[in-house]
Amino acid sequence: MTGIDTLLSLFFGTLAVGSIQLARVVYDDRFAPLGIYLGVTFSSLALWHLKLVSLIPISLLTYFIILLSVVGFIFGAFIAVPGKQLSMNGAGNSCRSIVKGKYLKSFFYVVGVLSTIGWVVLLIMFVSEYSLTTVWEQPYLLQSEFQSRRYIGYLNLLGILVLPTYVMLVLSRRGTGWLSVVLVVSALIGLFLAGIKSYLVFSVVTAFLVWGNFRKAGASFRYVVVAAVCAIILMILYDQVIDIFIQKLGAESVLGTVAPGLYRPYIYMVGSWSALTVLTDNPMPQPVWAYQSLMFVWKVLGSGLGLIDLAPQSDGYLDIADIGTHDFNVYSMAGGLYWDFGLIGVLLGSAFWGFVSTRLYAKARKSHDWAWVLGSSIISYGLFLSFFTYYFTFNLLFLFAVVLVAIALRAIVSVRSSQGLSAQSSGSSEGVSGNSKNGYD
Repeated sequence: MTGIDTLLSLFFGTLAVGSIQLARVVYDDRFAPLGIYLGVTFSSLALWHLKLVSLIPISLLTYFIILLSVVGFIFGAFIAVPGKQLSMNGAGNSCRSIVKGKYLKSFFYVVGVLSTIGWVVLLIMFVSEYSLTTVWEQPYLLQSEFQSRRYIGYLNLLGILVLPTYVMLVLSRRGTGWLSVVLVVSALIGLFLAGIKSYLVFSVVTAFLVWGNFRKAGASFRYVVVAAVCAIILMILYDQVIDIFIQKLGAESVLGTVAPGLYRPYIYMVGSWSALTVLTDNPMPQPVWAYQSLMFVWKVLGSGLGLIDLAPQSDGYLDIADIGTHDFNVYSMAGGLYWDFGLIGVLLGSAFWGFVSTRLYAKARKSHDWAWVLGSSIISYGLFLSFFTYYFTFNLLFLFAVVLVAIALRAIVSVRSSQGLSAQSSGSSEGVSGNSKNGYD
């Protein structure tokens, strides 16, 4: 690491801290969407310039793309909530604020039961083909098998929502008995068996964001540090059990020699910027227009409805790029937007997600409604991973759609209940009026 890299690392680290404090001033919450997006972007760049692993240098065009994305996001965020501070009225740092909205408990049990059914059925199908001994000796097979049975896997995917919903149940004091704890543990087991670290991290981080939403000043920074350390430990342990072949990849790097367990987490946190440089130097052809940004559309029309031919590499990832000591196939949110739409797409796409995420956050923060808080936290998780990849793909939008369906069903039930009560009240009034008349007769 050169002296310039040291200065740049300090510079981007300062910007990361400043971004979080800016969110604290503007939104009364350090981890509002603005703080999350700018914080993770600048933190990732600060870590990259530590150069703990030999990577392809970041090009000037890549820095310009990052700048466009940051400017666009800030613009969208401030257009969404111009010059206002948001605070949870009545909330306190004790996290005992009232969680509003009906049917929270019903939603929790529905997603909890469905996710349990999902992973149990998948496990039964897996064990029918492999012996229990094979499962025990080769747990890494679970990942490919669970992913290959996608339609049942969507039930298991619902398990991501169980822990965040349980957090709100606890905060609302709406009754959390042994059955709710069993469903939480079951959901986490299902996510672990799926063999994808991001599923577990998705659930835990979303739960953290939900919890932070019900604090007056958001989540304290010390809790974030604890959560980050826990996430790194989880990644290290996961690589030892599931992704066992990854350990060999960092053997030739300095970090791989000194602390091999940290090699993979470090690459995850910084690799996308070098990969984006490779992408800008050698643009890859698009299988379909807006391949990554609109993958959920192509997936529904293709795999779901059969109206179009299936897009190649339908998992939504780009081709693999050599970033130095490692191969990488994710290019950050800004990189995904650049690949799909060019420079103007980076600016407008970042502004779009800045606007949407901040509007959702404002609605959730003001209403205290559990459903909007959950939906906002899901979108914020996409921002949390923006330094790594464009994560507003099918899985995230599927979960967000589940929450929107729950909101719509709740509204329908509430309207019908109100109509029923109105009709009953009207009938009772007519009966009383009739009886009075007969009495006078």
